[in-house]
Amino acid sequence: MSKPLLAQTLLMLAVDGRLRLDDPIRRHLEAVPPHWRAITVRQLLNHTAGLRSAGDPTQPDDMLADAGLLRQMQARGGAPFSEAEQLAAFQGFALRSPPGQRFLYSNAGYNVLGMLVGRVTGAPYTDFMRQRVFEPLGMASARFLKAGTDFADMAAPCAVSADGRVLDIGAQLPPVQKAFYGGGCGGIQLSLRDLMRWDAGLSGRAADGADLPPRFTAHLAALPQLWARPTAMGQGLGEDGRPLGYGLGWIVSRSAWGVPKVGHGGFIPGYRASYARYLGRASVWSVAVLTNQSAVNPDAIAATVAGIFARAAL
Repeated sequence: MSKPLLAQTLLMLAVDGRLRLDDPIRRHLEAVPPHWRAITVRQLLNHTAGLRSAGDPTQPDDMLADAGLLRQMQARGGAPFSEAEQLAAFQGFALRSPPGQRFLYSNAGYNVLGMLVGRVTGAPYTDFMRQRVFEPLGMASARFLKAGTDFADMAAPCAVSADGRVLDIGAQLPPVQKAFYGGGCGGIQLSLRDLMRWDAGLSGRAADGADLPPRFTAHLAALPQLWARPTAMGQGLGEDGRPLGYGLGWIVSRSAWGVPKVGHGGFIPGYRASYARYLGRASVWSVAVLTNQSAVNPDAIAATVAGIFARAAL
């Protein structure tokens, strides 16, 4: 669910005139290897850059299972990679397809986008997101996963054992894995109340009805451009039984009753989430499900809740 937020910050930079979504990333990052020279910001946002895929969303990202990277992790005792070390590791992988030709879901690609925002703004992307999204919307709880996070003030990350016991797996997540998920691909931590503040902000209003500052609202008219031309994902079906599309940080589909729907799911070990906005002609409304249980299917719960609400509204 962090991906729509990162896409939003890149759109803000585009509206500010500080980058273009069709810029080659070499324009904003330090020297890139030859096989990355054709990759654009848009392709990274749309998972069509050819970077290695995340594979099964219920399993660790397959980049973290790469044999060469595992050897590097073991050699350093599991210590987290810095941003520069992550970028060097990503650049060492061969592309799975030429840029722009194939949808391959890539968490690594979104980590690269986070680094790119930092290069454009001259500060960590987390600072830019805090200043341009969290603070204007009053999202006081919002923060970023760090390698040293111990989950002490959060709902504990849980999984179900083979014999049906619910287990706290927080101590099992190594710093290197938390640092990876805490990059641009994920790791935004916030309360349900602050998620509601962000949702209201996407509609141009504060949750308490107050006016929002222009530094946040200036990009909202351009927001539909993110999902206007989705790329076929080639996997999964929407509520209406049709294939899903991916639109620059947003999964695009239609509801079971025919209303356009945009949103995103999320997973890191011990946590799963689902968020969807239903874009009706008369109104826009949203459903979010957050869980600290890997065995729960939040998308199914969200679809059920949305169906109940839609029957009442229609």
